[in-house]
Amino acid sequence: MDRRPNRFWVKWGAVAAIVAAGLALFAYLRTPATATQSVNHVRNSGNENVCADQAKCTIAVQPATTTTTYPQPVQVNADQNCPSPDPTVPPPVAVEICVLYWCHGYQLTDQGQPIPTEYQIKLRPLITNLSSSPVNISVDRPHSALRLLIQASDVPQNWQPRPGTLDYGDVPFTINYDGAEYWAIAPNRTATEVSTSAGLWTGFATTWDYRGTLAPNAVAGSAQPVRDSEDLVFDVPLQAPAQGQPIVNVLGFALLDYGSGSPTVKAIALTNGWQRQEDPSAF
Repeated sequence: MDRRPNRFWVKWGAVAAIVAAGLALFAYLRTPATATQSVNHVRNSGNENVCADQAKCTIAVQPATTTTTYPQPVQVNADQNCPSPDPTVPPPVAVEICVLYWCHGYQLTDQGQPIPTEYQIKLRPLITNLSSSPVNISVDRPHSALRLLIQASDVPQNWQPRPGTLDYGDVPFTINYDGAEYWAIAPNRTATEVSTSAGLWTGFATTWDYRGTLAPNAVAGSAQPVRDSEDLVFDVPLQAPAQGQPIVNVLGFALLDYGSGSPTVKAIALTNGWQRQEDPSAF
């Protein structure tokens, strides 16, 4: 029996199937993505700051649909200096600070008695370097870059932390911020708290392990509520707030810059933006 007609139709049937498959692929590629199709999204992790409970910090993100408005061209005389930048345009954010968890408590004497003129604030920060240069986040000599800003009188006399912190020599100093003067207090040194005769500890423990600088697009701190991990403790020479009452005369937690000779505030987390007040034993 002659099988040539069958081979002929098989050959052209295969060609038709290939052409149909090509047309189907071309139509699929031209079809817009739907809810059932997977669409890849690129995350710019260098500009993201992960706060507790999806809390928002102060970074302003421009929506993708916003139309950019460019300034009008300015005529410049070649024999003169360039025009000054527009003073109404704020500079880009260099460092972002969040206080994820915090608490306050009494500072105790060696006998376990509360000190009436001083208390402690314990906080868990998250620091993000959004700039292209390293940022100093050290708490070591000669001056800690991380400090608590407060308004108080007689701070040099009333600030009396444990000997390990007091003897370290990083004493409070005044700094101007937003037209007002504040005292900038360094965190306590690690392993300075001791057990009292009443079976309690004299205070909270600093557990900040970062030394030196924070690299560009890097994050320091821990977003996990793990006990005694990346915490800073400050002795505050103020009357301790009553249980359930807000802290007063504490402006916020600040990162200072010493590059210009006199210290300036590079970034700050104001107390009204601190995220979650927790039990001291929770973090």
